[in-house]
Amino acid sequence: NTPQKHVIGARYVGMFSNFLGVLNHINWCLKNDKTPVVYWGSNCMYCTGRPYNGSTNVWEYYFEPVSELSYIPGDVIHTTYEAPDNTRIYWIFNAQTQPDKTMRSYFYEHIITPFIRLKPIICEKINSFFSHHIKGKHTIGIHLRGTDKKTEVAQVPPLKILQEAQLQAGPNSQFFIATDEQELLELAKKTLKGNVIYYDSHRSYNGQAIHYNQKFPMDILGEEVIIETMLLAQCNIMVHTCSNVSTAVLFFNPELENILLSAS
Repeated sequence: NTPQKHVIGARYVGMFSNFLGVLNHINWCLKNDKTPVVYWGSNCMYCTGRPYNGSTNVWEYYFEPVSELSYIPGDVIHTTYEAPDNTRIYWIFNAQTQPDKTMRSYFYEHIITPFIRLKPIICEKINSFFSHHIKGKHTIGIHLRGTDKKTEVAQVPPLKILQEAQLQAGPNSQFFIATDEQELLELAKKTLKGNVIYYDSHRSYNGQAIHYNQKFPMDILGEEVIIETMLLAQCNIMVHTCSNVSTAVLFFNPELENILLSAS
């Protein structure tokens, strides 16, 4: 284990809880003259045990390596959300502490831009959807997090989120819905006045969290949530509640206007 190498692992949690943990650790590496390596192994929920997009490292199912070094069996793997000095950029359960634009710009410039690069095959899917459905249209992104989210943070009624999004709409606005629950997508289509678009993803039909359901192709689920997140980042404004996905969106586009709704 080379002294300058710092290997960042995964926990058995959702995509963007792990992703924000990676940002925490890369931020620490920059301040401590370490070279980050991201290795998400078999303990990552998106691991299928087979290669996906050319890699068996789950991080590299979706992203390019973050440095020229790589994981070697026997290396110490750091799997905490917090960096080794216990710093963290964001604490999901406190809706009052969403990252401000200064913090977002710092992470975009110093961490996202130099270290976080999507695989070309995923970029192609994002760019294709964007050019066909979003480009040139005033688009309000809405993140509706369903299923197990209610066990983590007090829920905002979905209709309240949709009503807020409608208030942001002009006569030619459309709505991009990112959600893990089919029922919420149907509610949006029924409620919103304007064109409703969405990426063709796997969604829960029974209220159970799909990312804990091994019947689903986990490697593809991981890709879908990344694509939805990157598309939210390209909307004109995002209406959302407290979640790791919407937090990641704010880091991917530090200029994005957003409306955070909380239950309080």
